[in-house]
Amino acid sequence: MKLSKPKFWDRKGFSIFSILLIPLTILYYLLFIINKYLKEKFSIKFRDIKIICIGNIYLGGTGKTPLTIEIFKELSTKYKVSVLKKFNKKHLDEINLLKKTTNLICTNKRVQGVEKSLDNKDNFLILDDGYQDYSFKKDFSIVCINSDLEFGNKMLLPSGPLRESIDEIKNFKAAVINGEKNLNLEKFLLMYNENLKIFYSNYKLSNLEKLSNKDILAFSGIANNYKFFDLLKSKLNVKKTISFPDHYNYSEDELTRIVETSKKQNMTVVTTAKDFCRIDRFKDQITCIDTELYIENKHDLINCIIND
Repeated sequence: MKLSKPKFWDRKGFSIFSILLIPLTILYYLLFIINKYLKEKFSIKFRDIKIICIGNIYLGGTGKTPLTIEIFKELSTKYKVSVLKKFNKKHLDEINLLKKTTNLICTNKRVQGVEKSLDNKDNFLILDDGYQDYSFKKDFSIVCINSDLEFGNKMLLPSGPLRESIDEIKNFKAAVINGEKNLNLEKFLLMYNENLKIFYSNYKLSNLEKLSNKDILAFSGIANNYKFFDLLKSKLNVKKTISFPDHYNYSEDELTRIVETSKKQNMTVVTTAKDFCRIDRFKDQITCIDTELYIENKHDLINCIIND
C-alpha cells in the first residue's frame, strides 16, 4: 500500500499537524546533519568526469527524470554521456523509462555507478536524483521546482515536504522551474543565491492524432497527477480521471475495472509513459501518452553545464 502526500505539506504557513510533528522534525534534522557531516568528511572527488546532479530539496515529483532525459539528449550529441540512477525496486518505472531513453547505469550505490561511468570513459555523468548523497562531490547541481507547489509550507520532514533546509539553495548552480512563470519564486530563490541561473520548463504532448475525436478516461500514479490531467484536458476530450499515489503498482483487478469502465462508456484509456512501464496486462487496451519536456533557453542551460 502506498500513501499519498499529506495535504498540509503544501499549505502556506503552519498547520496544527505540522506543529504537532515538530519534535520529530527536530530529530530528523539532527540525524540528517550528523549523516551529512560524516559523509562529507570522507566525500570523494572524482576527476576526469563532470558529474551533473538533477536534484531537489522537496520530497516528491519535481520533474527530475524528464529533465535528466532532455539534458542527456542534448549532451550526447557531442559528448560521451551516461545517466546514473540508484536502484530502488519502488522506482522501476523510472528505471525502465531511463533504460529506453538514455545510456543508463543502475547500481545499488551511486559511487559504484560513477566508477562504471569512469570505466566507460564518459565525459559527463547525469544523476537522476541523489543530491542528498554526500558520499561524493558533484560538479554542477540543478534544483527542480514545481511552480505551483514551490517549497510547500517550507518546513522539514515530517512537518513539511523538505528533505533539507531552504538555505541549501545557495549550493545549486541552476534552477529549473516546471510550470508557469513565477516572479515571487524567482525573487525567493535569488535571496538565497544571487548567482543562481533560473530556467523554466513545460510539458508538451505528442502522438495525439489518433485520440483527437475520442472520449478519454485518463489515469495515472505520478507525483502530480493533476498536471498530467490538466495537460490532457487542454488538448483532448477528457471525460473521466482516476488518480493513484506516485509509483503505484496497479493490481489486475484495478486495471480490469478501468478497462471495463471505459468499454461501458465508450471511452479510450490513456496513461503516462511511467505508468505504462508498470502495467503488465491490458497494454493492448491502454494508450501511452508521450510527453516531451520543453525547456526555455535550453541551449543556455546546456552551455552553463558545459562551461561552468
